[in-house]
Amino acid sequence: MRRPKRFLLSMLACSLLLSAGFVTPRVAQAADNKVTLSVNGEVLKFPAAEAPYLEGTMIMVPVRQAGEALGFETAYIKESSSLQIKLSGTELLMKLEGGQFILNGKDTLTIEGQLF
Repeated sequence: MRRPKRFLLSMLACSLLLSAGFVTPRVAQAADNKVTLSVNGEVLKFPAAEAPYLEGTMIMVPVRQAGEALGFETAYIKESSSLQIKLSGTELLMKLEGGQFILNGKDTLTIEGQLF
């Protein structure tokens, strides 16, 4: 039981780190709020419509591309408007409406705010 909770905390920490821009020691900001993101020294390439950007004091990062670069399997589930993230047999479901995280189908955490 400790491992799933540890995974959930790890995923939330990764989400917070990604949103804060700590994935890379080098985050470059241009005048139009574009952000460059790198993992293990390799700059991640994003389609123009899905590129990370700065919004106020937060860096918005596409979870799918960043997660896959970190070794996670990701899938979008259209029917439930959710993002599924897997690693080593552990699954995290992020419901995009309502800010709800479900770990292995049973442990639930709801956050204030909205996932995009």
